[in-house]
Amino acid sequence: MPIEVAFANRIKVMAKSKEAEALKKPDSFVLFFQDLLSWVNANFKTVMVGFVFIFFGIAGYFYAQKIQKERNLEAADAWAKVVEKQPLTDEKAESWLTFENEVSTFLSTYSKSSVIPMANFYVAKAQLHQKKYDQAIEVYQGVQTKLVAPYNLLAMEGEAVSLQFQEKYEESMPIWEKLAGMAAEANPFKDYHLWNAALNLEKIGKADEAQKHYQQIVDAFEDSKYASLAKLSLKETTPVE
Repeated sequence: MPIEVAFANRIKVMAKSKEAEALKKPDSFVLFFQDLLSWVNANFKTVMVGFVFIFFGIAGYFYAQKIQKERNLEAADAWAKVVEKQPLTDEKAESWLTFENEVSTFLSTYSKSSVIPMANFYVAKAQLHQKKYDQAIEVYQGVQTKLVAPYNLLAMEGEAVSLQFQEKYEESMPIWEKLAGMAAEANPFKDYHLWNAALNLEKIGKADEAQKHYQQIVDAFEDSKYASLAKLSLKETTPVE
């Protein structure tokens, strides 16, 4: 046999031998799980402690959710009872003070309830009826971004009314204008807000602009009670020929 052929055959035999050895070795996937199993065996206690912590963590989370849900239902029931005690608009300041105290008790008892912004809104309302205007303004401002529509608009309105009752027309005017400038679809109280904007404009000596607001009420809110009032205001300022 020529040397070249013998050498070639030897190479083939060696190659097959290496391939056979390579096939006998586990692939990377098997090695990974072998290493993982070895690590678990070496760290069995640590792994079990980790699983225990995870289990109790998940169980604790769901238990806390359950407790919070029950607490929210309890708070909702308690809040409904508080709201039932709200005085009529024309009742005396003492009645509103009692109501404010009722709401404050609710706030301290259910400080994590989802109705906290609404409860604070009612605190401001009670303060407004007691002529605690500055306190009411502060609370109204604090809840405006926390309340959903349309209560956020009512909080803005409450702030403007509190300023208006103090004859701070220049300060209340931007709030009324912002409310009055909203689309009717976004502001269900637009007729009332236009009316108040017009009143404030008259107070600060801008009668011509006030007339535009009155006319807007008449044109856009024909069935509103403020349309009738606006018509009267327009007649009063229309020059007699």
